[in-house]
Amino acid sequence: MNEREMKYFEDSILYAIGKTELYCRIKGAQFFTSHDFGVTLEQFCLLELLSHSDATCQRDLSKRALKDRSNVSRILNILENKGLVERQVDTKQKRLVKKVSITKKGRDLFERIIPILRARFSDHFEGITDEELTITRRTLEKLRINLSKDTAIQI
Repeated sequence: MNEREMKYFEDSILYAIGKTELYCRIKGAQFFTSHDFGVTLEQFCLLELLSHSDATCQRDLSKRALKDRSNVSRILNILENKGLVERQVDTKQKRLVKKVSITKKGRDLFERIIPILRARFSDHFEGITDEELTITRRTLEKLRINLSKDTAIQI
């Protein structure tokens, strides 16, 4: 039986992707719990997004983080209280918007965590070639595009 004719959902590629994503989140949460960085995986993910962009509005940050705006706002409140991000009110098409940027303290923390994170997770790619990773990335992108067709929300 080929992949397109799977009898059970848990034998499908979509189930495998979901299960892999769950393991990634669990491993990431365990990593941040076991190290005393002072931020959670979710908080770090927002720092990472902010680390390579100028001031970003919260709505755009929500889309990039694949999280709803209220969740992003809650996480940003925590990061702001820790002095890792700052928000400024700006205007966009004559409307007030909150722009978020990473602070020096936030950037320093990000720069301290990233090499430890890379070293810790590099072994998860053991036995997988760069070519296989490239093919996987391209295949997932095609699948995402196909899934996004006729979907109410575009990510």
